[in-house]
Amino acid sequence: MPLSDRAELYTALAEVLAEPAQWICLPGREWPLFELASRLLPNSSALPGLVLIQPEPLAARQARFRSLNGPRTWLSESAFLTGRFLGEATFVVAKCYSKAGLQVEGSELPDGAATELAFLAHLAQNDPVGEIDFLKQHAGRWLPALGRAMAGGPDPLYAAIGQLLSDWIAFAISPAPERPKKRELPARLPVLVDAPACSLCGFCAQRCPAGALSIRETDRQTELVFVPEHCTGCGRCAAVCDRSLLSMIAPQAGLPAPRQPEVLRISERVPCRSCGQPTVSRAELDYVIGQIGHLAWLDYCPACRVPAFMHEKGQ
Repeated sequence: MPLSDRAELYTALAEVLAEPAQWICLPGREWPLFELASRLLPNSSALPGLVLIQPEPLAARQARFRSLNGPRTWLSESAFLTGRFLGEATFVVAKCYSKAGLQVEGSELPDGAATELAFLAHLAQNDPVGEIDFLKQHAGRWLPALGRAMAGGPDPLYAAIGQLLSDWIAFAISPAPERPKKRELPARLPVLVDAPACSLCGFCAQRCPAGALSIRETDRQTELVFVPEHCTGCGRCAAVCDRSLLSMIAPQAGLPAPRQPEVLRISERVPCRSCGQPTVSRAELDYVIGQIGHLAWLDYCPACRVPAFMHEKGQ
């Protein structure tokens, strides 16, 4: 693996663990971090989570970041390990930077997660032996645990970042790091042959024993997500699709099978006519209307359905 790749991934991790920059407002799939992680850690369980990160205004991203830095996920070595923001590690790490001819600028702590990762990027490019030493003596002692704590937290954005951080540091510190071998994919993979006709009913995801198919929802949209690396090729998803929209198909001759997580179907969620809260997806609503007609109660969420009809009847 070229050292520049390692340096770039350290740098990208440093950027997402610092005060959010403008590019972090993009969907996770468009992050430089996602491209690097897909290439260097193709088996990381963080990749599906990164795919699902939606665009968001900078102020919202900054609010997420501020809420992240707490007792279970302090973003500095001393605070994470001892509960004190200025501990022995703070000063020892600062001496490591000075010895390398570097110094910390601004208000960042020398032993902050972003600062240590940026230093590792410098070492990966200029001093590979020093990189492993710094991982063993400092970053590797706490960053994997920080990543696991983030991965178990409530924020899906930082959960995915935390899982990737833990996976990468464990990989980087391992002796003679080698790129993980890719698992052989099944001969046939599920393909949505008529995506616009899919109602996003979710039966295929419920039948998938490996979690390769899943329904993911935000306030704005519903998605059917496929993760090829998790697929066993059992075909249960295709069997349960009573409209035969999913088929088990072999990759086209001469072309490699897709390995990156993929959104097979996406549909906006319909707002409740009364309260405006998101209800079902447009795809599901259109399918139901096609089966039973556009009944008035379909325009409301369950909480508003009865009050709305009571009002219409003057009760």
